[in-house]
Amino acid sequence: MLAAARAWRDQCELLIVEGAGGLLCPVTETELLVAFAAELGHPLVIVAANRLGVVNHTLLTLQVAERNSLPVAAVVLNDISAESDRSAANNSELIARFAPDVPLLRLMWGQSTFVTREGSWTGLDWRRASLIGSRHTGQVRLRQS
Repeated sequence: MLAAARAWRDQCELLIVEGAGGLLCPVTETELLVAFAAELGHPLVIVAANRLGVVNHTLLTLQVAERNSLPVAAVVLNDISAESDRSAANNSELIARFAPDVPLLRLMWGQSTFVTREGSWTGLDWRRASLIGSRHTGQVRLRQS
């Protein structure tokens, strides 16, 4: 997987690698996704379903990333349906309280606009985020709508 990702990285402006299941999911008989992410060296964009349990899930993922020196470009809370549980309204506030330095965005169901602590935004400059690299801050740049 690593060789393929590196080959594609040399052939495109922006490479997005999706790692389903979380950083502690096995990708081989002996390796976890976190090792692959560390070898690849790209900033992480953590996407999590905005529902009950996402605060714990997201904070644990951020801890694993930090312990493995993986930069986090952003956390995106994704409203996965029009019907959400009551936790969805407060999840971003709770995550922001315990992870104040991580850019946090919420993608509302049926919308193309991200909601952040600073207001609403039309999108992210993913190219800039991808160029930051593993030894930098992993910040993303936001474009205001």
